Amino acid sequence: MLKKPMSFLTYHASFRRLAPAQLLKNVMAAEQAGFGAIHVSDPSEKDQREFSFTWLATALRSTKLPFTVACTPNLRYGLPNIAREMATLGELFPARFDLAISKTDDLPENGNNSTNQMPPLEETASFIRKSLSGEYLTYDDGNIQDKVKVHTPPRIPTLLFYELSSVNEVKGVAKWADGLIADGDDLDEAEKIVREWKRYAGASKPFFIKINFSYGANPEEAVNSASEVPRDEFIPAQNAGENIPPYSKIENKGKIKLFTSIADLLQWIEPFKKMEASRIILNNLHDDQEFFINAFGLYHKAYEVVVPV
Repeated sequence: MLKKPMSFLTYHASFRRLAPAQLLKNVMAAEQAGFGAIHVSDPSEKDQREFSFTWLATALRSTKLPFTVACTPNLRYGLPNIAREMATLGELFPARFDLAISKTDDLPENGNNSTNQMPPLEETASFIRKSLSGEYLTYDDGNIQDKVKVHTPPRIPTLLFYELSSVNEVKGVAKWADGLIADGDDLDEAEKIVREWKRYAGASKPFFIKINFSYGANPEEAVNSASEVPRDEFIPAQNAGENIPPYSKIENKGKIKLFTSIADLLQWIEPFKKMEASRIILNNLHDDQEFFINAFGLYHKAYEVVVPV
């Protein structure tokens, strides 16, 4: 079966902005609109909001799309719980769920300000993999001790991605990560990251690129309705075919794009498609997600008529 032309486009679902029921509704609508995958960003410990792993089982059951979920180990979830949740989801929904490990600036990876510290990323990945293979492990983070054994390892291995924004991290991450999620706010930086990833990780390991933007009926509305983003973070609205990189403009102080048409958005991500990313994650920062999903669905429907599968 041929792959759908736009199936690499991924809808970004965030608990930071929406309650679980509305988020589930949006994810189901995104599938109907033509998105090929879902990426879920989990709130940090300081937000103390909904538990994404519980929500994921319902979301996976309600759709047929593959999911990735960003997770910060030892801040919101301990490693034993992560391994158990991954094993459960991997058994129930084979090959449809992967984890994206992330870290936060709020608690340094090797800091000394808390008894509950994140272990080095490579150790985190190793612990999760050993757990999912059925090994019996002892876990001690300085705050709790736990005996861990996954009795039903997933039939298809769950991939461990890493969310990264700096090219300086690529070499170390390539040693342990199954895949990479690169920040696409700066095209030049993203190209450097992808180039280094291919150099150190090889051609077989996948990578995704995440694009942040606000999509609205007009530029002013797109800015005003992205309530969690300061105005000076935005750059001028993008037009299809624009040759000057938006982040090089003199008046620009930010890196977040504004779009008022799906055609312009897709034109802007063309350079990322040429990098051969497995998925491009579209993170719309606008508070009204339904407007964007509906617009994408209308464009996708028209696109499939012109470019049939």
